[in-house]
This record gives sequence, structure tokens and C-alpha cells, in this order.
Amino acid sequence: MEINENIDLSDALKSIQLKEMTNEELVDLSNHIREYIIDNVAKNGGHLASNLGIVELTLAIYKTFDLPKDKLLFDVGHQCYTHKILSGRSLKKLRQEGGTDGFQRRDESEYDYFEAGHSSTSISSAMGIALARDVNNQDYEIIDVIGDSSIANGLAFEALNNLLDFKHKLIIIINDNKMSIAKPVGAFNKMFEKIRNTNDKSLFEFLGCDVIPNVDGHSFVELQNALNKAKTNDKTTIIHVNTIKGKGYKYINEFNVSSWHSVKPFDKDSGIIHKLIGDNEILWSSVYSKLLETMLIEDEKSLLIAASTTIPSGIENLFIKYPYKTKDVGIAEEHAVTFASGYALSGNHAYVSMYSSFLQRTYDQINHDIARNNGPVTFLIDKAGLVGSDGESHQGIFDESFLLNMPNVAIAMAKDNVEAEDLFKFARNYSHPLAIRYPFTSTKIMNNPHREVTLGKWYIEKEANDKKIAVISVGPKTNVLSEKLNNITLIHALFVKPMDEKVLSSLLDYENIIVYDCFGITEGFPFHVQNKLLEMNYKGRIKLFGLPNAYIKKGTIEDQEKRYKLDIQSFISYIKSI
Repeated sequence: MEINENIDLSDALKSIQLKEMTNEELVDLSNHIREYIIDNVAKNGGHLASNLGIVELTLAIYKTFDLPKDKLLFDVGHQCYTHKILSGRSLKKLRQEGGTDGFQRRDESEYDYFEAGHSSTSISSAMGIALARDVNNQDYEIIDVIGDSSIANGLAFEALNNLLDFKHKLIIIINDNKMSIAKPVGAFNKMFEKIRNTNDKSLFEFLGCDVIPNVDGHSFVELQNALNKAKTNDKTTIIHVNTIKGKGYKYINEFNVSSWHSVKPFDKDSGIIHKLIGDNEILWSSVYSKLLETMLIEDEKSLLIAASTTIPSGIENLFIKYPYKTKDVGIAEEHAVTFASGYALSGNHAYVSMYSSFLQRTYDQINHDIARNNGPVTFLIDKAGLVGSDGESHQGIFDESFLLNMPNVAIAMAKDNVEAEDLFKFARNYSHPLAIRYPFTSTKIMNNPHREVTLGKWYIEKEANDKKIAVISVGPKTNVLSEKLNNITLIHALFVKPMDEKVLSSLLDYENIIVYDCFGITEGFPFHVQNKLLEMNYKGRIKLFGLPNAYIKKGTIEDQEKRYKLDIQSFISYIKSI
């Protein structure tokens, strides 16, 4: 087929009659789409491997069904790039401010009926949509695409359990690419291996559904046969589709595919990721990975637990080198937390590595199983604060506020690599729940002196001669403020909880107290500081700088900070205006 290279692929496809295309033409189109995805992810970053593996399946769905009348759901949504192209959306500004989102977005297109940024929600949602369709006497199909690892999560299990007595038709497509973010783990992985080898479909038949196993996800003949059979069936059908994650890009193979799940901009011709940090910088994830390795070597009873994010959190090597001291439980965040609680009941220290946005799923487990038992569990909360282009569902801005309101949980955020080492030393000897937050970004490698960390202690980084302005800062921005601001008193709140009331009381005669926290919402730490100051009968002016209690749209972290006047320059301008 001819594609005008001077026209964006999403526009070129508007004139193509997809339903009339031959399989040979579909294969050609698949190649064009893959090249387009690779080109734009190389430029903008994004989820590459998962999208390359699902091109034929998405095309077959579009050819078989009547979208957007029929509803197409992608579990998580980070495999929806082909869907976005076919529904007329350009990837030229993928994940950039003003461009196409990296996940499904209901306000972006009528083709996006469902949206999510975390896994295993789609079957439950599809069941709700199916029931509403039938209650409203409507007529459309519901096609739910879920991965072989996402379906192993507890929420998906609960939905599957409910399917036996659910009499409302839907089509569930299991995209089996033998991968999650990292390699899949557990019994479900073994079960899918059995299905691949023997066509055994007994487990799913117990759910009261028809099952079509072992469909080649890159064969249009097999895909269309399976989809048409499911479409004409009057009951729920589960289609098991085998795909290759990362198909079509020569630098992705079975040994490195996890590294290409979500990537930063890279050189398409060499496969080399562009260097985004300076020579004297280190990623925060690398800082804590090194500290974790020292802990695993020195503490024979410590345990590191993760929920499938070992590679992006920079700790995969620890799970390879120390298999008896590490447990990757897969996409099972709630299980990870309660598992850690059980391990800590004996007094052994458990460390849980998890994204801030995924930690939200574990609120109940932290509250009941960790905080109430009050044992030695340390959370390493990666991607805390703004994360930029992943958009609304992945911003790590809410964990601080909900943890602040849980008894027995301490919360801390180091300002640099040296303080991180001091904080981690404290954590190893702390026998209660502790949350250590750190951002998605890098930090300058510092060589300042070490200091002993005490629970709840804040530090006076700079002290002015007058009592006009005191700034209380959280996390890595503190060092930048120390460099940029003069004639102010600067307080570094290493611990967000508990607060250092002694330091707060020393500020009561200042004219202005400003709380600066760009790693959480204003209703979190800034609001708690304000309340404490008012309890202390502070009479001066209080100004709070924090992120809004809102779902923050995509863009670079720098653009997002400027959007809410939390960037350093805007903050300095405010200080100068006082």
C-alpha cells in the first residue's frame, strides 16, 4: 500500500478503508505503523515494546468491530498507540504538553471509552459497562484487552470469579506476551505456559465462558477467525492471543525486552538511549539501589520486596544477585505490602520498593497491616512528586498526604545522596514503619559531611540576621534554594512526619513563614505545618507552596512546575516581592 510520507500517518489512514483491506495489505500497514511508533517514541519517549507487540491485534479488532460504537478497553492503556493512530490521533507530540496522551483519555477521543493508568481494572469495568448496556437496552460489543501479567492481579481475579454467574456478554482478549514490566512470576505464568503447550483451557471454562486458546497474535487469519467467532457468540468469550513484545525493532530481544517497556528518547538507528543526566549526577533510583545492596549484604535476615517494577526502579540486579533475599510478587501491590507485614512480625526488616502512584492501591494494607502492627517495614517510594509525560494517572503526588494521616508511619525525603545514605542508615535501625520518598529525577553527587539522623529532626541550612522570612523546604529542592536564596532562614524538613516542633517554635517571631513542597499536594505537608503553626498561635503570614489537589496533565516536569508557579524562578520572584 502507498503511504504519503509527507502526511502524518494518522491523517493518511483517514482515507483508507480498513475493513476492505486484504491480509497482505494489513501486513504492509502493520509495518508502517511499527515504523511510525518507533520514530515517535524515539523522539518523545514512551511505552515501546508493549505497543510494538499489539499492532496486528489492534488492526484486526478495528477491522472486525464497529468502533467507536463497540467499546474497546485496554487494561492499563500503555499498549494503545496503534488504537490512537487508527482513531485519527497523531503521535508527533506523544506524551508532550498539547499532544496525544500515552494512555487512553476519555476527554481526548470518543474512541477512548475507558481509561486507567494502573493494571487489572479492565475486566471489572467491562462487566459494569456490559450490565449498563443491557439495562439500557443498547446493542454493542465490549472488547477488553488485558495482559497475561495484569490478569494475575487480585482485582482481575475478583472479576473473573464473578464471571460464572454474570450473564452479560463481553469479549476478553488475553494478550500473552510472556512479559510484564519485568518477567512474569507465579502460578498464572505457569498456567499460560501449559496453555501454550497443550491448549488446556480448563481453568477458564470453569468460569462459564467459551475459550479460544493459542491464537497467533501476528496472523490476521487466526485473529479474524477468533474475533468473528467471539463476535457471533451469544455468551462471553475469552480469546488467548500469543504476541511478541517488542516485535519489529531489531534492538529488542528476549533478553532486554523489559528495558524497552518504557523508554526515554533514544537514537533509532543505534538503539542507544540519550543521556539525560550530567557527569556529576546520579539517578535517585540508583542512589537507593546502592544502599539496598549494602543492606542485603550486611543484614542476612532483611528482605526486599517489589511488585514488578524492578527494572525502572533500578533494582533488577539485586533480584538477580540475591534471589533468597528478594521477592518480586508481580503486579500484586496489595499482596506485597501485607506480605511485608507478615515478614516483619518476627522482627525482621522488610523493604518494599514501589512507585508512588502504585502505592495508592495499598492504602488499606498500609493502614491495617503495616501501621497497626507497627513493625519494621521501610517503603522506598519511587517516582514521588511530578513524573512528567506519563500524565494524570502516574503523578506521584498523593502518597504524602494519605500517609501523613496514618498513625505510626514516619515519612522522610532526603535532599541529596549524602543525606540519603544517612537516612538509610537510620532506617536500618528503625523498628517501625518508615516511608522514604524520592523523585523520578537525578541529583548532583554531593560530598558534604555526613550527619546523624534523628527521628523528626529538621535542619537549619541558612539563618538570616533578621526575622523577616523563613522558608521550610522539602526534599532535593532544598540544595537549589540554598544556592539561590540569600537573606532568608532556610529550614530543611528531612522528616515530613513527625514534624520538628522545636524548630517550628523557634520561627514564631518571623514575619513570614513559607512552606515549599513541590513533591506533594498543598493539603499534605504544607497544610499540616500551617495547622501546627496556628496551634502555636503564630501571628505572622503563612504562605503555602504545593501542588494542587488535582489530576495533573502531561508535560515535562519543568513545564508542570511552571504551570503551578512551583519552579525555582517563580519561587525566588515571590521571595523578592515580599
